[in-house]
Amino acid sequence: MPQPQTLPESQLSRYQPAWDILVSGKSEPKKYGLYTYVLIREKPQTADEIDTALQVIERVLYVTDSVAEAEKSVDSSQLNVFFLPTLRGPAVGKTPHEIATWILQNYDHARAKGILYRVGESGGGTCFATSVRPLSGKEGNGSPVLVQVLTRPKRAYLRDWVDFFVQKASTPTRWDSTSLRQVLLATRDHLELIGIIGPAVAQDVKQILRWVIAKPA
Repeated sequence: MPQPQTLPESQLSRYQPAWDILVSGKSEPKKYGLYTYVLIREKPQTADEIDTALQVIERVLYVTDSVAEAEKSVDSSQLNVFFLPTLRGPAVGKTPHEIATWILQNYDHARAKGILYRVGESGGGTCFATSVRPLSGKEGNGSPVLVQVLTRPKRAYLRDWVDFFVQKASTPTRWDSTSLRQVLLATRDHLELIGIIGPAVAQDVKQILRWVIAKPA
């Protein structure tokens, strides 16, 4: 179980989610309240794998503003930025679907693997990882990280699965065992209620959502 980490009182309110690409060779700006990563270990091969990855990325783009837009009205320290690792930038496209397609075509799977190693996730598919510190450099060593794996939802409910995580990961209180239990229970109840997962999987919610300590880079 991660050691308690209390956020400053000024950071206890709900964060505004935003998205940005994380271009290869560049580091995350050290100014955001939370850092979330959309992680895909391997390049999708089948039509189902490609469609699932595109749905996840597109939904993140749809329910969040770009960092450039968000920073016009909210201080950077109040943002939970969903980073999408890419080999190059800037992102190309006018609609969320067009941008998501470009991101997947230019996705940096090697960088994603490095972050996935740090959070102890060895499975395939797509997952989210949220931390109070950047995870692609050494600064995040020892930080508690919230990990959600996106391999168990029914396809029809994938958008709701993404929406709920964006909401929960952007509403931190304190990153400790009490918050962990609250997040796990809320996620289990929500996912079982709307039918994303069956009761058996819901009872073992740690397969879906868990807290870990970031390993050294």
